[in-house]
Amino acid sequence: MASYFGYTVVVSDVNNDGMDDILVGAPLFMEREFESNPREVGQVYLYLQVSALLFQDPQVLTGTETFGRFGSSVAHLGDLNQDGYNDIAIGVPFAGKDQRGKVLIYNGNARGLHSKPSQVLQGIWGSQTIPSGFGFSLRGDADIDKNDYPDLLVGAFGEGKVAVYRARPVVTVDAQLLLHPMIINLENKTCQIPEFPTPVACFSLRVCASIAGQSISNTVALMAEVQLDFLKQKGAIKRTLFLHNHQSHLIFPFVMRQQKSLHCQDFMVYLRDETEFRDKLSPINVSLNYSLDDSTFEDGLEVKPILNHYRENVVTEQAHILVDCGEDNLCVPDLRLSARPDKQEIIIGDENHLMLIINARNEGEGAYEAELFVMIPEEADYVGIERNNKGLRLLSCEYKMENVTRMVVCDLGNPMVTGTNFSLGLRFAVPRLEKTNMSINFDLQIRSSNKDNPDSNFVSVQINVTAVAQVEIRGVSHPPQIVLPIHNWEPAEEPHKEEEVGPLVEHIYELHNIGPSTISDSILEVGWPFSAREEFLLYVFHLQTLGPLQCQTNPEINPQDIKVGLVV
Repeated sequence: MASYFGYTVVVSDVNNDGMDDILVGAPLFMEREFESNPREVGQVYLYLQVSALLFQDPQVLTGTETFGRFGSSVAHLGDLNQDGYNDIAIGVPFAGKDQRGKVLIYNGNARGLHSKPSQVLQGIWGSQTIPSGFGFSLRGDADIDKNDYPDLLVGAFGEGKVAVYRARPVVTVDAQLLLHPMIINLENKTCQIPEFPTPVACFSLRVCASIAGQSISNTVALMAEVQLDFLKQKGAIKRTLFLHNHQSHLIFPFVMRQQKSLHCQDFMVYLRDETEFRDKLSPINVSLNYSLDDSTFEDGLEVKPILNHYRENVVTEQAHILVDCGEDNLCVPDLRLSARPDKQEIIIGDENHLMLIINARNEGEGAYEAELFVMIPEEADYVGIERNNKGLRLLSCEYKMENVTRMVVCDLGNPMVTGTNFSLGLRFAVPRLEKTNMSINFDLQIRSSNKDNPDSNFVSVQINVTAVAQVEIRGVSHPPQIVLPIHNWEPAEEPHKEEEVGPLVEHIYELHNIGPSTISDSILEVGWPFSAREEFLLYVFHLQTLGPLQCQTNPEINPQDIKVGLVV
């Protein structure tokens, strides 16, 4: 089946250029994105007339609901929102829940129609037998209630009913948010908080607005909402507060009594003390949000005004904190970092303490929220900052842990000003060296919140790990000596018992590790005179150990399997 192009045809000067334009409906148009599964969605074509009887290529609006029959009806509405361009209604009589039907409102502009509807009217009648056909017929551009706005009639043939939609007056608000000064000098404290004697830095905030609209009341009230520093995350400190209530959020009525006349309201905003916040670089974002205050409209007014939804009802502005960064107020730091340990090696098993001597400097412009980050290796623990050396700076440092990374974070200044150059010492204990490799590493970097060149060079300090042990070996013989030959004794040619071999000699060896390091994979070699003139000299009967020792002998123990008495 064809698309039914031309099923409905409407003439309207959509773009308000003085020439009639043509809209053509094709309610059975099939969308063939996938040839195996085409969808009947319908289309409407807008042909703008560019000169007498000459039309440009059409703007195409496509339906979204299968079998909805988008484009079954099209109506010229006139200028609903009083923006100077005519608007269009398109019927989709079998769309929506239970095929109750819909009507889509499209607003005009200088290039044709907006691609998305500004409003969707839903059919309210449902039937088990026949669809209501809401939107099957449309009639617009008729001011039924005489409020100078065109109204719309929608037919629902399945119900035999007509719905009348009266257009609401449209209020266009032109709002402004003015901050002065827009660059705030924290040293210029010109405002006084009533409850406190200390002056504060501040700036003025002015909210201004004017209204315009066809057939609207001369008095229109808005509900205005101003949020200070609104881009700060929830729970974060707002750097600015209203002077009169010490809040960062304010809702107030804003009444305008004459069209196109500018009305303004002023407030004073102050900055918290510098000790209460760190961020001095990011802008202070201020937002103004407004809506119509329906409570101020006349009682009994059935069709109340609405805001022009093509005019954004949120206004934002920014203020900046003055920083020492030159005329462009843009700081580009040049952070430099170096570090060295107070010892070149540490010894396994010793009570190891070491100090990192760190030099931090800034050779560029101010670095804001500058912090030193020191990543702690798993072998070490943070002890504290060095306090007994007058050549080292005392800073505020804090131990932190992020995920599994342990670190020390030191505040270097906010800002860390141009020409800063100082050294500090951080002390660490290193108790866990048994499973380490030949060195441990500390990683360091300075980071700031500046947008350009915010961080320093990356520094890795390597400290060698050494094992040092003092080993002592002791030995004793029982008996201490034997005199040969032995009186009245001769060795047996084939001995079977211990006494037939010779007198028993017991050697005891003791191995001591005085430390401090643990010794691993060590070997002790003991040699003895085993034979002389191809005869046994010291025949080994038994080997006994105490401690984590594993012994091997060459030759084997008791090779002739001689019976042995008790050996202690």
